[in-house]
Amino acid sequence: MKPHAAKSLLLAIAAVLALPLLAETPAKKGNTPPRKPAEKTAPAAAEEEQNPDDIKLPGVVLNRPNGQYLTLEVIDGKFKLSFWNEKKKPVKADVARAFAHWNPKTKAGEDRTVLNPADDGASLRGTTFVRPPYNYPIYLTLIPEEGESKESYVVRYTP
Repeated sequence: MKPHAAKSLLLAIAAVLALPLLAETPAKKGNTPPRKPAEKTAPAAAEEEQNPDDIKLPGVVLNRPNGQYLTLEVIDGKFKLSFWNEKKKPVKADVARAFAHWNPKTKAGEDRTVLNPADDGASLRGTTFVRPPYNYPIYLTLIPEEGESKESYVVRYTP
């Protein structure tokens, strides 16, 4: 094969390989149709229209006797218990602390933790690291400021 024929063959192969790349590049600004601006809605109006049944809370949701909700989730390896009102909006924790205990699958014996008030005031955070996999029942007891506990739950935590 002659040298100029080899050059022509290489140029043809390069052109065939470059065509799909050119087809994937975006078109020039002048050739694209103009986009419609996104409609702006007032955040307050959107929140008022939203039905509480449509709101999805994070973690495992527990219904309380007073119509409010609790959610239990593992964040940074520790339990977080959040408090929500009837409209599924966050509220301040109405208990001083909570106690949780469970039997992890990865070790013998029982793990326990006390959930104390977090900085946000609307949740309680655990102090003990929770080992995965998180497929076990958790026994949760809410402890008010004074008096005996009147709320306890058994939660099958499966994220």
